[in-house]
Amino acid sequence: MPQQPARPAALRGRVFRGTSVVAQGVLTPDQLRGSTWRRVWPDVYADVDLPEGHGLIVRAVSLLAPSVAVFGGRTAALLQGAPELLRVDDPVEVVLPPGTRWSPRGRVRVRTAELPDEDVDRRHGLRVTSPVRTAVDPLRREPLDDAVVALDQLVQRRVVRLGEVRDAAAALPRSRGSRQARRPREVDPDHEGALAPDLVLRHGQRQAGPHEDQAQAAARARVRRPVAR
Repeated sequence: MPQQPARPAALRGRVFRGTSVVAQGVLTPDQLRGSTWRRVWPDVYADVDLPEGHGLIVRAVSLLAPSVAVFGGRTAALLQGAPELLRVDDPVEVVLPPGTRWSPRGRVRVRTAELPDEDVDRRHGLRVTSPVRTAVDPLRREPLDDAVVALDQLVQRRVVRLGEVRDAAAALPRSRGSRQARRPREVDPDHEGALAPDLVLRHGQRQAGPHEDQAQAAARARVRRPVAR
């Protein structure tokens, strides 16, 4: 019988369940424990050439989470195309519908919310909150200065338009965080691509904290600059 290759082509660049590939005869248990693969989560392995980081954990979590799970928060921002919003200690955020229970280990935050179909998107084969929902959620749930920087980055990355966020925030029912979410209505109507100078100056003054990386610090510095006319 020919010897199994140390790195089968089907698993190169992949994240996978260890029990599945062993059951299928793709790898033996000894091969799985070798240096070719990185153990990311219990029973979840990755090609060792894949870079470590939030994105790798997201792919691992996607194999373990319930099928109804949706990635939200700053994890959604990464998947929607704004990786600068991730901070070094941010957990992977998963949104589950009411009544669904899942208790993962490690750096995963699970919250419960009813997401209508229009608030769910698909990126890189994963279920993720829509661009508008991804922008509105931090405005409701995070300190306003952090949320304004996040919104500014999403707008600058062309993930979402300010008008869409403003309309969605205005339509929110009265609930926790809804009043704060309406604050970015203070925008320059002639400059759809940037927040109003007075708003970013009020909420962009905080210096980079000890957990912020260079991209986060740069984002704060940029929103402190007045909008060019």
